[in-house]
Amino acid sequence: MLQMSLVFLTLFFAGHLQTPPTMSKQNRLKPVAFMVGGTWTAKGSIEGFGEYVAERTYWWSLDSNFIEQRHRMSIAGSQIEAHGVIGWDAVSKKIVGYGFGNDGGIATTTATVTAGTIVFEGSRMGGYNPGALRGTFTIKNENEYTESVETQKDGKWIPSFSLQWVRNKN
Repeated sequence: MLQMSLVFLTLFFAGHLQTPPTMSKQNRLKPVAFMVGGTWTAKGSIEGFGEYVAERTYWWSLDSNFIEQRHRMSIAGSQIEAHGVIGWDAVSKKIVGYGFGNDGGIATTTATVTAGTIVFEGSRMGGYNPGALRGTFTIKNENEYTESVETQKDGKWIPSFSLQWVRNKN
């Protein structure tokens, strides 16, 4: 057991002693960094489900290498909760996202960033509505964005819902 612990610690610290990446932490996640701070809220109606109220918070974690997210939504008498992590994939050189829902679902996505838009595309395993998914974040300004979610059916993207997020600075 002691030998295994020493091997683990050696590998862990060896990884930390390698040459740092050429791109700074702040630059790697700059397209999504605007989300950090305050509480984001959205409310409205989703066809087939009814009225909803949602809240999100984003914060830096693990020495600003990641952005964590907490999502809560009340809709149709149900509570939806999710925890997410956004980070940098050094191999693909892209922003990636991982989400974990209170329904047991796990989402993995890769971001494509263009001026004013971030598209997280990937898949959801388990939970409600597993399969391919795409979330398009259209940034209006530093305190507002629209999130449009689509799922895939027979190779075609089908709109699911759209949320208007507004930051309330605390």
